Amino acid sequence: MKALLLNPPGDKIYLRDYYCSKTTKSRYYYHPVDLLYLSGWLEHKGYSIEFLDAQIRMLGFDDTINKISNISPDLIYSMIGQASLDNDSRFFGILNRRFPKIPIYLSGDIFMTQPDEVIKEYFPYLKGIVKNFMFPFNNIKDNFSIPLPRHDIIHDKRYFYPFLSTNKFATVLTDYGCPFNCSFCLIGKQGYFKRNIQDVIRELKYIERLGKQAVYFSDQNFTALPERTIELCRRMKEESLIFEGVAFARLDQISEVLLDSLRRVGIKTLIFGIESFNQKIRYKTKKLRLTDQEIINRLKMVKKYGIRTAGTFILGISDDSYENWKRFLIKLPLDYISFNIFVNRNDLKPGDQSGDKELFDDKRSFELIRMQKKLNNFFYFYHGKIFFVIKNNFRFILQAIGCPAHIL
Repeated sequence: MKALLLNPPGDKIYLRDYYCSKTTKSRYYYHPVDLLYLSGWLEHKGYSIEFLDAQIRMLGFDDTINKISNISPDLIYSMIGQASLDNDSRFFGILNRRFPKIPIYLSGDIFMTQPDEVIKEYFPYLKGIVKNFMFPFNNIKDNFSIPLPRHDIIHDKRYFYPFLSTNKFATVLTDYGCPFNCSFCLIGKQGYFKRNIQDVIRELKYIERLGKQAVYFSDQNFTALPERTIELCRRMKEESLIFEGVAFARLDQISEVLLDSLRRVGIKTLIFGIESFNQKIRYKTKKLRLTDQEIINRLKMVKKYGIRTAGTFILGISDDSYENWKRFLIKLPLDYISFNIFVNRNDLKPGDQSGDKELFDDKRSFELIRMQKKLNNFFYFYHGKIFFVIKNNFRFILQAIGCPAHIL
């Protein structure tokens, strides 16, 4: 039996994995973790694995359909997203009409909010939903182990991630879900489950044998349990598993001991969700109970260990005054920023976060996109940060403007 793991085509560059769909702000793209970790389970169940990433290969609907025809799979596992719903419903409708006998299974954030309604309206032909890509056939449990993901198959030279200097990288998960419950995010609703550290080490040894030089730790929070992260780093150091690394972390969890452990195994950049310039909003969304000065002090601590800092922010959960954002950004010792626009999902109540539901009216989307561009321009040209970015991300910039992967 042949299983096709499919990242479907899009009219934009979509990231759909890990129940958080969005469009990318440039041409960066990393391995879709839903499909990556499904690959090990499907092989474990006796399937031969085929992989097609129509997004990274920039395929249209017709070309993707033709390649699927050539593969001739017995079943298809794929992803959709709230951000790409119109695009995805059109594509899978065409796919089902062309191959009505091939069972289709889908994973995606939209199934976490309104699965019955979505299936009835958009995907009545679905064979099933993948509710947990890390444990698709069993109930997940803490300290879990999994079949080895097929990094050799879920691979393309065109994958690359900002903050990493090479495209010879792997995407790895050391846990599933998140122990926090930020009100604008769905992941906390999945619960939180730790992966057995020895199982993580086994996967890292495998990607080392494949010649990978860097790792994007795609955990929602790589430092969710700081003592566990320190132990994982100790084991990595013991096994000489040193990779250039990037990971997400929380500023309210970092310490000198944790940062030293991360530095010793090659972590070069930590990404922190700061989300808002407004301290009250940070408190209300259950994201970060730190004052502005505490945020500044902790970012300085990170940089003391030679680790670059990136901050993520959300437009659409506060009164998005350009001047307020500017004043806030000037204060922060960040090397990189990333502004995302809030995607309203039915079971998230943004009005509860800001007290003003009008902030999330779709009519504001154009204004928020303009604000996003203005703030990015301001930050990267302020104090010459653009030169720092070019120096540290020259390879990324070349690929972002279209330089072919094979000459990088």
